[in-house]
Amino acid sequence: MSDKTRKYFLAGQSGCGKTTLLKALAAREDRVVHWDIEDEYRGEQITFADIPRLAKRRAFCVVYRPHFARSLEDLPREFEQFAGLLLKYGRQLTVTIDEALSVLPRNRTSGGLGALLYQGRKRGLSVYYATQEISGLPRALTGQAKKLFVFHLDSGGDLQVLRRYLAPDLVRRVAALPPHEYLTVTK
Repeated sequence: MSDKTRKYFLAGQSGCGKTTLLKALAAREDRVVHWDIEDEYRGEQITFADIPRLAKRRAFCVVYRPHFARSLEDLPREFEQFAGLLLKYGRQLTVTIDEALSVLPRNRTSGGLGALLYQGRKRGLSVYYATQEISGLPRALTGQAKKLFVFHLDSGGDLQVLRRYLAPDLVRRVAALPPHEYLTVTK
């Protein structure tokens, strides 16, 4: 049986087009769940109680907006519950996470995002995740991506991380990319 799941990682500075690309990539899929902390995604809004029923639906584009988190510090806990429900009930679907740093626990362990990336394949879960700061993600999470979409980044820490995956000339290109342009790297 071939693995048809996808792990896409988008990285770039604010306003460079990550969310637009994330939406375009997700629009190609039949069964999509968006984790939406900034009210940027369209689709039927769901709660935790709706997640088990998704398994019975053929096609959908749904949006989960955090309900319980009272502050940004609470988002990782709610995301872990969200990820746990998707792992338990979700099959053959795509999950998008914009602002991936916001769902990581304070100790920067992989949390619910790591659970989706490591365990999702067995359940047919594809994960598309994006961040403004690639150096803020644990190495284990950046390493899980099978395809990178890299927009303009110029901080020393971000460029250092990119050196793990890109030749020096490509790292220099990333630092010089204009807004809304990106490099695609398949690992």
